[in-house]
Amino acid sequence: MMDDVKMLSFDMYEKYFTVASYINSMRKDHGTFRILEVGGRGGVLEKFLPNDQIYILDQEQISDSPNFILGDATRMPFEDGAFDFVVSCDVLEHIDTNDREKFLLEHHRCSKYASVVIAPFEGDDVRKLENHVNENYQKLSGGETYRWLDEHRVFGLPNEQNIVSALQKNRINYTIFSLGNSALWNFMLNLSHLVVFFNWKYSSVYEKFNELNRFFNTHIAPYDRDEKSSENYRRVIVMSKENGRIELIQKDYLSVSRVNWKEASMYVWDVLIELIVAKNNELGEVNAKLREAKLMIAQMQEKIDELETRLKNMSTTPDEKVK
Repeated sequence: MMDDVKMLSFDMYEKYFTVASYINSMRKDHGTFRILEVGGRGGVLEKFLPNDQIYILDQEQISDSPNFILGDATRMPFEDGAFDFVVSCDVLEHIDTNDREKFLLEHHRCSKYASVVIAPFEGDDVRKLENHVNENYQKLSGGETYRWLDEHRVFGLPNEQNIVSALQKNRINYTIFSLGNSALWNFMLNLSHLVVFFNWKYSSVYEKFNELNRFFNTHIAPYDRDEKSSENYRRVIVMSKENGRIELIQKDYLSVSRVNWKEASMYVWDVLIELIVAKNNELGEVNAKLREAKLMIAQMQEKIDELETRLKNMSTTPDEKVK
């Protein structure tokens, strides 16, 4: 199961790996947890925590599963402590600024042990990188913009100072740490869009990109956080009802020495070379078809010329032939 999970997109894996790592660190003698994921599309969390009871809440009817609940994340239809954990990944930034405090408080209220909220946060570097990703996406798509990044601009990314003030005002036991090196995020997401969104038909390229995802998820994701928040794309907010347990989620930070960059570069080049080969093969096929089409056109033109000559001869009168 975990081997299959490591084939997930790097961006998806890193968030859910972080959530699952924290929940597993809190497991103690608990065999099964009851967990609510807010906005959990795709059932990804179940892949990381297959033995737990996962429920999903969303304001859109995205599933017919009995574990799906239609509802508003700022007014959840549950009693206090209804779930052992309440989590959300990349949802906070899509909530209206005025409702973000309610969103966090509802996570905390409905959790028995803790809640985990992961989201990109405001920052000059983040804004610059998101614009860069969106511009490249537009070029690849022929003008279409990336929906989720568009919403980031509409709602505005969360401000860490505002979030901290809200948590402190409500006397919530919390910690916040950074997740996802922003430079790596920018590079991998641009490459992901190039391969997955616009060249998915090349199975060989897709396979190479999956291998790169596996490498990233195995050797980088477990350590992809840094004490310098300005160098990271996301923040992880942990709101705990058990003092002294929060620090368990913070493991080793990413350092250059941890990553085998030579191996990483080979995976990247494998993807790019495979894409070039696939494109060249496709271009070769197009050129072959073009040559066939030109040959057919030439043959048809010969027949047309022949028919025109015959028609001209047929339309010539006997007197004209004598002349």
